[in-house]
Amino acid sequence: MRPYSKSSIWTTLSEPEEPPAEASLDLQPVLGLLDESFTFLARALAPLPLRQISRSLAKVVDAYAFDRLIMMHTFAKQGARQLELDVETLVKLFERKVGGAVGRNGLRRCLEAVHLLRLKVKASDRFGENGSAQDAEDDAWADSVESPENTGDNTTGEDELGLWQVEKRMFASNESAREVLEELAMSVLSETEARQVLQRRVELAK
Repeated sequence: MRPYSKSSIWTTLSEPEEPPAEASLDLQPVLGLLDESFTFLARALAPLPLRQISRSLAKVVDAYAFDRLIMMHTFAKQGARQLELDVETLVKLFERKVGGAVGRNGLRRCLEAVHLLRLKVKASDRFGENGSAQDAEDDAWADSVESPENTGDNTTGEDELGLWQVEKRMFASNESAREVLEELAMSVLSETEARQVLQRRVELAK
């Protein structure tokens, strides 16, 4: 994953008319290797050891992506959209090859970090107020990814907090940070990690 972690597309991507259609080019070799490895392991192992190995692998991928990619780059709007698609692609590969929620549970920290990176600047933008046509299109695409069926949590997007709301409450106190994380249905990110992730947004980068 080293070439992927060193990618510089996150702040330089232009704003296309359509959301990203496929995973990042630098992630493709990782996806291919995982697919090939899972195909072999599924033939060589019983379901239980396969799931045990897969859970361990998902946690390794989650830690590497969080520490070496998310914490090392800043993310513009389109970059966050691309990262979201990349993480979801990894999750779906685990689901397809292993089954269950191995990928979603193992990559939970990255999924929660992506949700923070994808927060709208203004909560009202999600309702079409003070937002552009592109914002409305983004919302439709993001909601399809963030629905309960896809994420396994209670986040529907209907009561989505805005970036500035979350930033203000996250840095007010630890108690306030815990409350906002609960509202966002986040259970893996710590208060410190959530603050660090927020500062990876170009609007909040210091």
